[in-house]
Amino acid sequence: YISVFEYVTSDINNPYIKYSHIYGELIDNKGVPIANSLTLIANKRINSDVKADYLATPDIAYGNNEFVVVWKEGDNNLICASTISIDENKIVTDKEPFNVSSFEEYYYRLNPKIAYDSIKKQYLVVWEESSGRNLILGKYINGDNTLFDLPFEIGDCDFSYPSICYSSSHECFVIVWRYDEDGVECIKARAVKDSAILSDIKDIAFVEDNEWFGSYIPPNVEINEKNDYFMVTYSKNDEIYGQCI
Repeated sequence: YISVFEYVTSDINNPYIKYSHIYGELIDNKGVPIANSLTLIANKRINSDVKADYLATPDIAYGNNEFVVVWKEGDNNLICASTISIDENKIVTDKEPFNVSSFEEYYYRLNPKIAYDSIKKQYLVVWEESSGRNLILGKYINGDNTLFDLPFEIGDCDFSYPSICYSSSHECFVIVWRYDEDGVECIKARAVKDSAILSDIKDIAFVEDNEWFGSYIPPNVEINEKNDYFMVTYSKNDEIYGQCI
């Protein structure tokens, strides 16, 4: 397994200046980190040799005999990705990172997530974007890491922390996110077969009076292929809830 995370370091000349970069570490099947496997994945701005100040919220998916890592580049408000692999208990980072989102300067982007379609051999990256409207957007990455088509809308959002998984039995992705709809917080879900085939948006859970969703515990979705259902988990009133869909 590979765990990816933000790693904060201090400037050599000024310890008050902090940098947030993306690192990875190998984990064995008991959850124990493998010695000497901590590896820098990204510390520069995209298409540049300039050291980045803030790279954050990474996610990772496996497919096509490799891993793809996505993260937010805070310096330029981009969603970026890179392909990595494993060779003899070492993480190999010999591929150049690439931009998944557009280069529109004034757009605000955060919280990328990624999953792999094992049938079409494609990844789907989803993230939050604010460009006059707050949206969950999606974009496909082909198995050869070329970008496929333009980003497409999945749903309206409001600092929503999307989560995504893929079901080979249903041949679709399912995305869940949190949304404040006219002052009522809810968890929403949508199935995506491709950018032109999206299901209706479904409401999974609401908060009632004197209830709240956990601000720092985003919703999550996973597939149980054996029993053929999705499980959505979320935090409400400082407790963890689950809903099968």
